[in-house]
Amino acid sequence: MLEGTFPSKQLKMLLGWAAIRQDQLMDNWELALRKQELFAIEPLR
Repeated sequence: MLEGTFPSKQLKMLLGWAAIRQDQLMDNWELALRKQELFAIEPLR
């Protein structure tokens, strides 16, 4: 987060999801840099 607040429970859930999906997030980041279509990543449940 760059600014603002986020409830700690939800932040922990989000960070856990991002850790699990790190490879997929990085792959989408690379696609975005090349202005290519991104793929869907399974949401947090």
